[in-house]
Amino acid sequence: MKRVLIAAAAALALTGCANMDGLIQSKQDELAQICRTEPIIHAAFVAIAADGSISKRIVQAELEAHTTIAAICANPPTDTATALATAAEAYARVLSARAKAAEQES
Repeated sequence: MKRVLIAAAAALALTGCANMDGLIQSKQDELAQICRTEPIIHAAFVAIAADGSISKRIVQAELEAHTTIAAICANPPTDTATALATAAEAYARVLSARAKAAEQES
């Protein structure tokens, strides 16, 4: 009986590892998607802001977010969860700055 319980516990632990591997891969894929799309959004923001109609505060916020994401994407850390959280926060700032820029342009 004891062996059966140990075997069941080991199987459960291995299942947890497999699920964790899948989760890590999913997060790595999300980070890769951010790294692919953020430069395009940054370029669009720069084009919109080129005429000087966007406030310096918004331009600076977007630049800081872009710089953060670019650094993470250039050298992806082994701690994918933390990198993804940082990149997602910066990406949200980029999107927000772009939306504010589009509003000001209208």
